[in-house]
Amino acid sequence: MDKIKTVSRYMQGLMIFLFVLQPIITALLCIYTDTKIGHSLWLTWIVQPQFYVVNAKTRILAFFVMMIETSVIMYGLYQIIKLFGAYKRGQVFMLENAIRIKKFGYAVFWLVFVNSIVSRSLMSLVLTFQNRSIHQKMALMFGIGSTEIYLLIFGFFVIIVAWVMQEAYKLHEDQSLTV
Repeated sequence: MDKIKTVSRYMQGLMIFLFVLQPIITALLCIYTDTKIGHSLWLTWIVQPQFYVVNAKTRILAFFVMMIETSVIMYGLYQIIKLFGAYKRGQVFMLENAIRIKKFGYAVFWLVFVNSIVSRSLMSLVLTFQNRSIHQKMALMFGIGSTEIYLLIFGFFVIIVAWVMQEAYKLHEDQSLTV
């Protein structure tokens, strides 16, 4: 049990670090993007890359769009932080842990939805709205690729494991009450 507590303490610290780092990376990505760019991490969704003017308004709008996805990631990390916190306290076989794992699985599902549909659509609107001289029409883009499909499978797997853990906990509780 001491190994579980030790590893959990380190993992919780790593997850807290990643939790704090997420919005910082998002902000830095928006701040330090060149003012005229052909492509960057948040412009790779555009089908025909051209040079886009990235002014302060575009950066702010892009930050808020990116924070939607970042918030989902942070929610998933929060569930893992709480899970490792319970493990660190020696609370391994708890119903709350299974619920946290299930919430993490749902966060993975939401991440796929937010990334492939919401963020891409909103970012394409932000970029085309701010660069109407280049585009005569507004563009709305979304899509799902192999990464999103793998994430959906992973999320489904996590939710199934959490369900099995919940059922096992209920079975254990029923057996402990039986004389």
